[in-house]
Amino acid sequence: MLKIFMRSTSLQFIFFISLLVSFMSVYLFEQFKYEEKRTQLHTISSTYAYHIQNNVLQALSSTFPLAALVRTQNGDTKGFSSLATQLLPFYPAIASLQLAPNGIVSHVIPLKGNEKAMGHNLLGDPNRNKEAFLARDTGKLTLAGPFDLIQGGSGAAGRLPIYLDGNNDQPIFWGFAIVLIRFPQILESVKLSTLSEQDIAYELSRIHPDTNKIQRIANSQSSLLENPIIHEIEVPNAIWEFKVTPIKAWRNNLFIAIESFLALLFTFLLTALAIFIQHLKNAKTSLTKLVDERTLLLNENLTRLELALGTARQGWFDIDLQTGVIIVSEEYIKLLGYAPLEFHTTLETWENENLHPDDKASVLHTLALIQQSDKSYEVEYRRKTKDGDWLWTRLSGKTSQWDKTGKPIRCIGILMDITQQKEQQKQLEIMAHYDLLTKLPNRALFTDHFNKALARSKRKGTLLAVCFLDLDHFKIINDTYGHDIGDLLLIEVTKRIQESIREEDTLSRQGGDEFILLLSDIEHLSQCEQTLKRILKALYLPYEFHQPTLYISASIGVTLYPDDDANLDTLIRHADQAMYKAKLNGRNNYHLFSSS
Repeated sequence: MLKIFMRSTSLQFIFFISLLVSFMSVYLFEQFKYEEKRTQLHTISSTYAYHIQNNVLQALSSTFPLAALVRTQNGDTKGFSSLATQLLPFYPAIASLQLAPNGIVSHVIPLKGNEKAMGHNLLGDPNRNKEAFLARDTGKLTLAGPFDLIQGGSGAAGRLPIYLDGNNDQPIFWGFAIVLIRFPQILESVKLSTLSEQDIAYELSRIHPDTNKIQRIANSQSSLLENPIIHEIEVPNAIWEFKVTPIKAWRNNLFIAIESFLALLFTFLLTALAIFIQHLKNAKTSLTKLVDERTLLLNENLTRLELALGTARQGWFDIDLQTGVIIVSEEYIKLLGYAPLEFHTTLETWENENLHPDDKASVLHTLALIQQSDKSYEVEYRRKTKDGDWLWTRLSGKTSQWDKTGKPIRCIGILMDITQQKEQQKQLEIMAHYDLLTKLPNRALFTDHFNKALARSKRKGTLLAVCFLDLDHFKIINDTYGHDIGDLLLIEVTKRIQESIREEDTLSRQGGDEFILLLSDIEHLSQCEQTLKRILKALYLPYEFHQPTLYISASIGVTLYPDDDANLDTLIRHADQAMYKAKLNGRNNYHLFSSS
């Protein structure tokens, strides 16, 4: 056999091509598993990154009502203690709320345990005044830290500059509204430790603004591997990085070795088969008929192998076009839920009883094309299983034999179960445009609806209302009865809001218990107010899916376009500001944004 191989250029070509194809298949399969693993880790870790960002931003948002109190009282801090005391229960990770007139901390709630912070000059401390000056000069909320606290422990400070109206419309810097966040308490609800239970290593870090070195905020006991998945978490004046990798390894070297061995074994077997064919061709004339029969059989097997290598399918089929009998591999029979001995089918049964009605025309068309040439054709369709379910299948086949008149008499090919792929595609489409819990449009789809509604508003001269809705005391219900009850409540809230609005209106969930509502084609303000009152009334009705019966209300902020002529992000921000005023006015009501 070795002499035959060394003398034949074609056999050498077959050997090297099959070797290349085999190891290329191993490489592509391993690369697919590697990318699939990265996709799975990215999906899991993105949820954690979102919750980290949401927890930090939610805690920082507590400075806005404090700043509003000072501005509405023209610099007077009366009522700060009462407001801060009422806010603290809604933000468990907050260590304290503070006011710092002229940058000097003079009001702290709670005072106990934070006495050392009193009198601290934020603008005069050379070790910590960088973010303070940034906040004062830009007029924007900044986040300093994490760092070691004066009163002990580790934490971060959100500082919102407060400006009062001065003479000649020149704003006057009053000081800061401050929220002190403790670490690691702010991350406890994210439950990063559960990643380690899933064999995932993680690290949350930032670039220290003074040293330009990596500062670890939180990390697992296991170190990160190479090529981590990185999520950038935007916080005020900084970007944190959340990195994850498997704890063990990205690839399984043992499986790679086994696959490589099988690829090498396949190459030698295929080469040996080719040598055997060559040997038959060189046999005596008396064996010509036997050689022809064996060659035909071997060529059919090679055709099946080529299709399998080219398309990575999971089962094969063989159709006798004269009798209509269909033979399929045991692997595909098992996918359909049958035992090998109980499965029998024909073309007639397959066409009339097993094909999904919506796919029948395309399948029959493809089968006709296969019988008209020697080319391979593919089609995807649903096939009924033994249990009556539908199995998504990809068929790739070709005609392999004709009679003397040129009529096709045999068709072979490969069948592959693509049900999971179809489900993943469907899930990805949902994830790209909808909130997974409530099935409401996400921000991207909401933006598309807004642009269309805006165009109609300009064309018809009607009003457009952007409403920001936040559930009152939802966190208390979530913490008391658990996230599962909280999720059921969010689903019921979504249902009631949808029943209270028109079909052309759009409701979107922004995360947590926050919703954005788009009311289009509004003729006058009273029409919008009627809808909001209808929503508030519906939400306040008892929720009896749980005992004891639950009650919840909502606070809604609304701004009207074109009275508020701004882009979508600004309209949402204005509606958010109006919503906080609705909460300050006692909750369970709505408030119209006014720029004055």
